[in-house]
Amino acid sequence: MKNTILLVLMVLLLDACTSAPKETFKPLPPEKMAELIAEIAIVDGTISLANTYQANDSINSTDLYSEVLKKYQISRFTFDSNLTYYAEHYFEFEKVLDSSLVEIAKRKK
Repeated sequence: MKNTILLVLMVLLLDACTSAPKETFKPLPPEKMAELIAEIAIVDGTISLANTYQANDSINSTDLYSEVLKKYQISRFTFDSNLTYYAEHYFEFEKVLDSSLVEIAKRKK
């Protein structure tokens, strides 16, 4: 039994050493992430405002968010992966969010 476990561990170690390296995740640069979050926040605010003045919810928010992601040439998966990355790196995310607030203020003018 001991030999079997040892053999399995050796095979797993050899496989790990010989496998092709997996593609590493590269987060979006903080500046681009800040711009993206600012744009999504603006779209979100626009949707909320429009829904306030409309009796029906005729605005398809999914389409609007998809257009923002398309503008930045990233997929929903990439965006979600970046949100996860930045959520796990709180201090970086805090800077990104601060930058996105500055970006929103610039666009207001």
